[in-house]
Amino acid sequence: MSDRRVGDGHTGPPLRTRRQIGAFLPSPRIDREEPGFGRTLPEKFERIAAEVDLALALLTPDDEGRVANSEDENCSRARQNVLIEIGWFWGRVGRDRIIMLRKGETDIPSDLDGIEYYVFTDKPREKLEDLRKFFREHGLETK
Repeated sequence: MSDRRVGDGHTGPPLRTRRQIGAFLPSPRIDREEPGFGRTLPEKFERIAAEVDLALALLTPDDEGRVANSEDENCSRARQNVLIEIGWFWGRVGRDRIIMLRKGETDIPSDLDGIEYYVFTDKPREKLEDLRKFFREHGLETK
């Protein structure tokens, strides 16, 4: 189905990186490029999430954290808003229609177990073939 759309959730990667990934999709929805029409960010995101069939989330090590009062080392983790966006997509399109790209050892909360993900080392485009396969398996033809 060529009219399917893919939404994205992330904050860290430069817009250039997101456009490179979106370049092989027929109808990518890159949140920062969507007009807001005076809506709040959550309203804008709800509209985007309601219009897509699949979702791609980039988890990059933009924050650090650990359990409070713990002696553990800080771990690298994605921005909290990315996790909220994944939840929005999960509720809208279903867990099996979300793909996450994880940079290195960026922490993934256990609540997201069961969502498919691929790990990249330097650039998300390292996983373009895996993404193409995922999208094809879900009825989206790629460029």
